[in-house]
Amino acid sequence: MNVVFVHDHKFRKVNNTIYSPGGLSNEILTRYTEIFGNVFVIGRIINEKKARVTYSKITNPLVCIETKEMLFKRIKSADAVIIRLPSINGYKAVYFAKKLKKPYLVEVVGCTKDAYLNYGIKGKIFAYPAYYLMKKCVYDSKYTIYVTKEFLEKRYPCKGKSAAISDVALLPQSNKMEEKKNWKDIKGRKKLVLGTLASIDVSYKGQEYVIKAIPDIEKRIGVRLEYQLVGAGDSTRLLNIAQKYGVEDRIVFKGTLPHQEVFQWLDSLDCYIQPSLVEGLSRALIEAMSRGIMCLASNCGGNPELLDPECLIPIKDRDNIPDEIAKILSELYLKEQYVFQSRRNYSIANKYYNEDHLKQLRVEFYSEFKEYAMYKG
Repeated sequence: MNVVFVHDHKFRKVNNTIYSPGGLSNEILTRYTEIFGNVFVIGRIINEKKARVTYSKITNPLVCIETKEMLFKRIKSADAVIIRLPSINGYKAVYFAKKLKKPYLVEVVGCTKDAYLNYGIKGKIFAYPAYYLMKKCVYDSKYTIYVTKEFLEKRYPCKGKSAAISDVALLPQSNKMEEKKNWKDIKGRKKLVLGTLASIDVSYKGQEYVIKAIPDIEKRIGVRLEYQLVGAGDSTRLLNIAQKYGVEDRIVFKGTLPHQEVFQWLDSLDCYIQPSLVEGLSRALIEAMSRGIMCLASNCGGNPELLDPECLIPIKDRDNIPDEIAKILSELYLKEQYVFQSRRNYSIANKYYNEDHLKQLRVEFYSEFKEYAMYKG
């Protein structure tokens, strides 16, 4: 069976070898070939001179990475199409699939309106037209997968069959929650280590609000903080903010890490914070929860589906976000909620987002779509 997978993912090409910087790794793409066989992936290809250690080399022989110029041709000869939205290529793919009467499945991984609203004046102009376009594309889909359980389903309802299946990839867990030993207790500590995993050169990821909150948090709880940031990008903007607030010596930019090392880094933290202004369902947040640590996150996207309400940061008033972070983290610390929240997070992440559970849901839904596509063909 020949399937076309469509997204705007930016693959990297180094010496005629294709890599993924994340999101569509060789492991993720193999999920599709195990069910469908040959998969033509339409995305973007950027030439680079050297591959980073964090890149995933695309080695699956059943995967072929191509650009948008091949979109119509591949859909025309395909047995089925899988379209990840929001994406420019994806909207075109929905149009072509309808025109050519090809069976297609839509994966909804984020909200295009929220994304555009955080891209300045031009983004605000396109936000609502893009929202209604995506809403129409999803509504007409006969098979739809959402990475959230409620948020994206309400924003982008579909009239066909749907399933809530996250695309997170956690490490295998051999220990059940009740068997996990040595839960950290931060009471009496002289220093607390906070962390965020996200690109550091885009403002909507929100790290600046944590930086601005550091002096207030330290004043409230009387403990020195260290804020570690993992992610690609230019650190100049965030470093300038840290200098302005006199906390540059509290900030550690760790760059990018291979996926395996991310989990080791998470284990070293006392608290994980996801202060994003835009989210579908944060994979980084679920990964942090799975390691059994306390987490805070903004109340956008699917984050309220994951955390205790006490751990959610209101972001409606952006000027007030640092104060909210300081208030929430300080209250959790003073109430000695660390172990309780850590255990809760570990339980939820490893019950609902473990790989075996998600794989079963994924295989069942894709297999049903495959049967439908073969019947239609």
